[in-house]
This record gives sequence, C-alpha cells and structure tokens, in this order.
Amino acid sequence: MFSKIMRIPARRYFASFENRLFGQSNKQGLSGSTAERFRVLLILIVGIGLSSCVTTADPPVSAPPPVPSSLSDSPSWLWDSRPENGRLVFIAAGGRRGNRDDEALAALDDAALQAGVYANFWGASQDFIVSDGGGTDWNTRTRARYDGSAEDRAKVNMDADAIWRTEQATWVRFTLDDPSVPAVNWTPVYKDGVPEWIRRTPEIPGYHVTVGIGGERSTLAKTIKGSEVSALAGMVDLLHSASRTVTASRETAGAIGNTDSAATASYDRGFGEVNGFLVIARWVDESGNAWSLAICPVDANR
Repeated sequence: MFSKIMRIPARRYFASFENRLFGQSNKQGLSGSTAERFRVLLILIVGIGLSSCVTTADPPVSAPPPVPSSLSDSPSWLWDSRPENGRLVFIAAGGRRGNRDDEALAALDDAALQAGVYANFWGASQDFIVSDGGGTDWNTRTRARYDGSAEDRAKVNMDADAIWRTEQATWVRFTLDDPSVPAVNWTPVYKDGVPEWIRRTPEIPGYHVTVGIGGERSTLAKTIKGSEVSALAGMVDLLHSASRTVTASRETAGAIGNTDSAATASYDRGFGEVNGFLVIARWVDESGNAWSLAICPVDANR
C-alpha cells in the first residue's frame, strides 16, 4: 500500500522519520530525470525571479502577520501556511549546496514528502522503561511510513510562488490544488508581537490540533523541522496512545543462594494512522526554540 517504509531503531520519538525529513535521502543526489530538473528550475526561475542574492518575496496578503524579532528580515509567509482557496500550502527548505539552484530542488523534495504525509501517515513508537535494583534502562523503537505515491504526484503538480534565500538555505513556498481540503476557520492572534497559540493550544472547529516544540539546532531549517516532527508525533499520541505498567519478580543468583528482586516495566505506545496532517503556523521564540502548530481533520481520523 505504501511505497516508502522506514524501520530504523532510534532513541528519539519518530527519529527515523525525522532523519528522512532532515534530508538524509538527499545524500545520494537528487532524483528525477534531466527533463524534470529543467522543468522545476524553469518554474522556480520564471515564476519567482530567482537571483544570486538574498531574495524575499511575499505572496499577496491583506495583513501580513508579525515575524519573530530574531528573524526580522524573514518573509511573513514562512510563519503562516494555512490552506488558501482549495490549495494546500507547504513551506520547505533546501540546505546549503555548492550550486545554490539545487537548494530549490531539495526544497521541492521536502515539500513533496510533506504532501505524502498529508495524504496518509502511519507511525508507531514504543518506549520500554525497566527499573530494578540494578538501575533503570530505557529504549525506544520507532517505525513510520507515508504515502509515497502522493509524494510523487505532488512533485509534479506543485507550484512555487515565493522564495527566501539565506546563507544557510533556500526556503520556498509551494502550493498544491486540493479542492477537498476543509476550510480552516482560525486566525492567529498576536500579543506583543508573539502568537497566542504558543502559549495555549487553540481550538479549531473540525480539527484535531497539536503544538510541537523543537530546540535550537545547527540551522534554522533543522530547528523548525524538529518542531514539525514533534507536532506529528504529538498528533499520533493524541489519536492513538496507550500506556501500561507491569511489576514482576524475578529470581537472581546472589552471593548466598538465590534472591528475588522486583522489576517494574513501563510500556508507552503510540501507533496508528493520521490523515490530513498539516502544519499551518510556525514561530521561533527569543531563546531560539521553534514552535509548529499542526492540524488534521476530525472527520478523516475517526
């Protein structure tokens, strides 16, 4: 059913999926034919006006929201990606490369992957915490998979309408037609230039809502991506979480005969499907931490 499957043990919740999102798959070079590469570059160059200098371009908006004080030169569209008139919005970054035009292509790969996750995502995480007289051991197993066919279609059908280039990366705003996307009846509220949703998770009619937090990392793209992955893991937990604690006695060989020792094992599990997962807002606070506000339709996740 799915064309992309990852099964990699990791110490962090959904770390295997996080590694994919951070562009590990791009180490082997960009996929696609020369014709596809030319088509994408043509769209980006003609549609956006890509140049060799730092460029900012905002799509038309009636009232641009504030931007983080630490990133005052950033475009407003980087922080607000709510669907617009039957079109999904994906914000993606391509890390610094020798040929800077390749960064936009890497951003397209990232945006297409987000579209695959939006179409269908299945994740599982199981934490084992075992405590006994000898101490505490902790281990995590994670698995994740998403709709690879939707990812492939999105790569062909996405449009790019804005770009922002920094010393670290090239950010691109992509849109994708989807007349079935429900309206998002929510507008961010700002207090002292900071969105209220980072202080309190908002209620959005018709949607499940999560907020993910990512600590500061080596680049802005990785910091923000960490918060997006955190929001996705939180959505799986919200829809499909369960916990269990078991206490058992076991016989161990002691210096004088056999002795019994008690061991407590905790199992925290989150696994299941998430349909229509979408990040609609982002922020970076004064400490450098990133925040992502994510939604998925209630009707598609019953």
